[in-house]
Amino acid sequence: MKRFFQKNGLKHCALGMALMASMVVNAGDFTPKNPMTMWYDVPSTATGVKNVWMEYSLPIGNGQLGGSLFGGVHKDEIQFNEKTLWTGKTSDMQGYGGGYGQYKNFGSIFVEDLSGVFLPGKDAEVKDYVRSLDLQEGVGRVQFTSSEGMTSYERTYIVSNPDKVMAVRYNASGKKKLHLFFSFAPGQDINASPVTYGTDAASLPYANFHGQLETVAYQAAMRVVPIGGGHVLARENGIEVFGAKEVVMYMAAGTDFAPNAKSRTTGISMDDLGKEMMKRVDAACKKGFANILSDHVANFKSYTGRVSLDLNAKSNRPTNELIDYYSTLKDLDNPEARFLEQLYFHYGRYLAISSNRELMAPNNLQGIWNNQSNAPWNSDIHTNINIQMNYWPAEPTNLSELHMPLLDYIIQNAGDENWQKAAKKYAGVEKGWTVFTESSLFGGMSIWGTNYFVANAWYCTHLWQHYRYTLDKAFLAKAFPAMWSCAEFWFERMKVAQDGTFEAPDEYSAEQNSHPKEDGTAHAQQLIYNLLLCVDEAQSILGSKVTGLTKEDLSKLKNYLEKTDKGLHTEVYDARTDKHRAWVDGRNGINKGDIILREWKYSPYHVSDDPDHRHMSHLMALYPLTQIAPTSPYFQPAVNSLKLRGDAATGWSMGWKVNLWARALDGDHAHLILKNALRHSTDYGLNQYAGGVYYNLYDAHAPFQIDGNFGCCAGIAEMLLQSHTDTLQLLPAMPSTWEAEGHVHGLKAVGNFTVDQDWKNGKLTKVKVQSHAGQPLYIKYPCIATKTVRNSAGKKVKFKAKDANTIVVSKTKVGETYTIEM
Repeated sequence: MKRFFQKNGLKHCALGMALMASMVVNAGDFTPKNPMTMWYDVPSTATGVKNVWMEYSLPIGNGQLGGSLFGGVHKDEIQFNEKTLWTGKTSDMQGYGGGYGQYKNFGSIFVEDLSGVFLPGKDAEVKDYVRSLDLQEGVGRVQFTSSEGMTSYERTYIVSNPDKVMAVRYNASGKKKLHLFFSFAPGQDINASPVTYGTDAASLPYANFHGQLETVAYQAAMRVVPIGGGHVLARENGIEVFGAKEVVMYMAAGTDFAPNAKSRTTGISMDDLGKEMMKRVDAACKKGFANILSDHVANFKSYTGRVSLDLNAKSNRPTNELIDYYSTLKDLDNPEARFLEQLYFHYGRYLAISSNRELMAPNNLQGIWNNQSNAPWNSDIHTNINIQMNYWPAEPTNLSELHMPLLDYIIQNAGDENWQKAAKKYAGVEKGWTVFTESSLFGGMSIWGTNYFVANAWYCTHLWQHYRYTLDKAFLAKAFPAMWSCAEFWFERMKVAQDGTFEAPDEYSAEQNSHPKEDGTAHAQQLIYNLLLCVDEAQSILGSKVTGLTKEDLSKLKNYLEKTDKGLHTEVYDARTDKHRAWVDGRNGINKGDIILREWKYSPYHVSDDPDHRHMSHLMALYPLTQIAPTSPYFQPAVNSLKLRGDAATGWSMGWKVNLWARALDGDHAHLILKNALRHSTDYGLNQYAGGVYYNLYDAHAPFQIDGNFGCCAGIAEMLLQSHTDTLQLLPAMPSTWEAEGHVHGLKAVGNFTVDQDWKNGKLTKVKVQSHAGQPLYIKYPCIATKTVRNSAGKKVKFKAKDANTIVVSKTKVGETYTIEM
C-alpha cells in the first residue's frame, strides 16, 4: 500500500489521512497458483479513482452470465450482467441513438460484513490483502487477514458454464466467524419488480426480482447457504447469515430470449422463467461449491489449456504497478515487459472464453460486462469494425467454437425480415440482406450511416474464415445461403463504372465523415471482391446439389468476379497542404513521390481532413482479408499507407494496427503499437486518441471497449504464425525483444492444423504440426528445405521443396503430428 501512496502522490493532508484510515497492508510476496494471474494488493474501493468499475473491477463469466468484482472489505459488490438483457425489438430501424436497443446492467449483489471487525463505509486496515483473477482457471479470489492477525478471510468467485450459476464462497479461519448480509440491487431503467426476500417450504431463504422489457422478460434468483454451522434468515431487505465459518452464495439470472424464434422469445411465462432460475440455484445448492468449482475449472481449462505462450518472462508486481513500470521502460527487452505482453495475450483469450459460448448471441462493444443504464454507443453490436474484431482471435488462437455465436447470428438474421427490409428500403434492391453500423441482439438497427452497406460482405468473411480453419463442410452448407444472398445483393446494387468495372455506389470509407460518400471506395470494393471469391470457392466445394445454383447463377458469378473492381489502386503522395497542414513531406517517413494505396477511387488522399484517422478502411486487403501478399505489387503501397496514417490511435485501432504491421512482416513496428496499446489510460469518457489500458487491462477506446483486447490478442498470434496464404509462415513477424527464448504451442492454422513452435536466439529450434483433416501441408521458414520432417513414430517424411524456404508435404494423415528439428 505504501507503493500506492508514493505512486499517486497523495501529499494533501486531508486526502492522505482519509485514505490512511482505510489503509491496507500490502500482500508482500504473493505468488499466484498460476503465473497467468492478474492481482492487486489494495481493494478497488480504496483506490480513490473516479471510475472504479472501468479501472479496477475484474471480469468473470460463463459466456452468458458475467460478474464484475470489486473486492471491498466491509462491503463486497458483485455487479452482474446477462448477455441477452437488451431493450429494443426485432423490427426496430430507427435514427441515431438508443431507439434500436440497448444492452443493460442487470444489477448488483452486495455483501456487507456485520461482524463489527470492519467499519461501515470504509475498508478498515487489514493485512496481506490480495485480489486476484486466475486466467487459466477462470477464478476470482480475495484474501486478507484482520488487523490483529486473529482471523484470515478468503473469497472465491466463479461463474460456472456447466451449472449455469454464479457461485461465491466466503470463508473465515481463526477467531472470528462470519456475519454477512446479502442483498440484490436491480439495475436502473430495466423495469424491475421490487426484490422479494423470503423463506420457502423447506425453510431456505431466497431472493429474487424480475421484469419485462420490450422483447425479453428476465428473472434473477439467489440463495445463501451457511456451511458447517451458522444461521441464515430472510429479512425484509436482505438475507442475513451469522455464526458461520463458511457461507456460499448461488445466483442465477436469465431471460426468455430465443434466437431462432421470430419473436426472439421462448414464450415461457414469467412464473416458469422464475422457476427455471430457482431450479438452477437449487441444483447448485445440492451439488455443493467444491463440486461446482471443480467442474468449472476443468471446463474452463479445456479452453485455456489449448494454447501456451511463453516469452521467457516473469514479474512479481501487482498488475497495476506492472502497467506503470512497463510505461517507464525505454528498452522492452525485459522479462517484466514480456510478462505483461504475455499476460495481455492470455487475457484476450480469457475474455473470449468468459463472454462467448454456445448461445447465438454475439459479444457487444463490452463483451458481456456493463455497469451502466446508458452505456457508450448503447454497448451495441457495431458492424463497421468492432464486432468483427471481437472475433479475430477465435480461429487462430484455437477457439473456433467460440466463433459460432456470431456466425449463427449472421446466418439467422440474413434470412429474417429486418435485414432484408434494410436491403430493399435503403439499397433499393429486391434480393439479399444487409445491416447498418449500429445494431442490436434482436436484429434491429439504427439508420445512421445508411451509405455503409458492406457490413454484409464483411460478415460473410467470418463465415468463410471459419470454414477455412475447420474445413467443416456441414457448416459451410448452412452458411452458403447467407453468402449467396449477400452476393445477389451486390449483383443488383453495383453499377458499371466508366472503366467498365462493377463498383458500389455512394459508399463510405468508415468513418471518414469529412468525405462521406463516393462510388467504388477501396473499403467497399475490397470487401465485395473478397465476398465473390469466397462464394465462388464455397460453391465449388459444395457442388450444385447442395448450393442449388443454376448454370445462369454460375455464369453471373463468374462475370461479376471477373469485372468487379478489386479496390486496389495507387496514387502518388504529393504532400498537399492546402486542406490540412499535417499532409507534409516526410510525414511518418512517407516522402513526396512515394506510392500509396488509394482510399478513394476518384478523390485523392488529402480529401480527408483527419490524417491520423483511426480507421484503416482502405487496408482491408492487407488485414483482415488476404488479397495483398508480400509478393503483390500493392504490398509496398499498402505499407506506405499504413505508415502515413501514423501510430497514435484509439484502443481498437491499435489492435488493428498490430495485425496490419504483422501482415507487413514488421514485428518491431507491430510491437511498438502493442507498447502503445499497453500504456495506462486515465480517460474514462470519450477520447478517441486516448487509447491504452486501464489497470484491469480493459482496453480503452476511451472509454472501455473490449474490441481492442481481442484485436491485440489476435495481433500477437499473427506475429507468431500466419496461414492466410494457405502456407504456414513460421514466426513471420516476431519482434526482436522476444527473440532470446520462448515458445507458442497450440495456435491453429488454415487447413485445420495445430502448430507448436519453440525458439532460441531468434531462431526456431523445433516445430510440431498436427494435421486434423489430412490436408497438404505447406510450410515457409528460412532454409527449411534443408531440414528433416519426421512423423510421430520418428520416421522421415518425404516432402517437396518449392524453394529453399518453402516445403510441402503433399499428403498428411488425420491425427498425425509432424516434427521438424531446426
